[in-house]
Amino acid sequence: IDFIKKPDPDWCGKKAPQSSEHWRPFVGPLAESGQRVAIACINSMMDWLVRAGYLTGNPMGLIRDQVEKDDKFQKVTRYLDDDMWASVKVAIESIPRVDALSTYRYERYKFILATFIMLGSRINELSNIKMGHFRITPSGWFWFVNGKGDKFANVAMPPEMVEALMRWREFLGLDPVPSPSDMYYALPFSDKFGRPRLDADAITPRRIHQLLKELFKLASHQLREGGQSDKAAILL
Repeated sequence: IDFIKKPDPDWCGKKAPQSSEHWRPFVGPLAESGQRVAIACINSMMDWLVRAGYLTGNPMGLIRDQVEKDDKFQKVTRYLDDDMWASVKVAIESIPRVDALSTYRYERYKFILATFIMLGSRINELSNIKMGHFRITPSGWFWFVNGKGDKFANVAMPPEMVEALMRWREFLGLDPVPSPSDMYYALPFSDKFGRPRLDADAITPRRIHQLLKELFKLASHQLREGGQSDKAAILL
């Protein structure tokens, strides 16, 4: 965005046929309307690449399609930087694994975090995922999801997500690779002994929110101890 608002002079020139050595992609900085068109085009292209399985996510989705009066693009401010993500991962690894219940809690957190990081799932979507929604196709692994606005989408799964899925399934006592007819919920409840209740309903979005809140509170404590109180406050 900064580039199209002020492209490098080497990329600018007077109008000329594309076959000419004097052709340049820009005449000068794009006007506000031109910026909107360019961003919309890039966003559409990125969406297509995601649907086609070339990319696992569209970073343009983090940018709101509007320009403030001061000519600055609004951006999503709720995000986790590298330090915050590192603290969340450390928080998970700090969970004691002394019995079946605490081990279940640890493995569940690892799977939840993987789906958020590598698939960009929403809490409601995560609550409703069934194992059969993860499928291997001739084009690779995909998550078949009924997303926001009741729209269906196929989200490409990177190798790390496939590994996380297989690890979680094996922990639950299932075969590593799910079949399309596998209707077990991806996040089942467990009993008080840490045994997954595969035939029961999935944990609710509210419960997932509570789990994340507990995890982020632990991660926030890690950041505060490391002298990063400003970032710790964001996680709470």
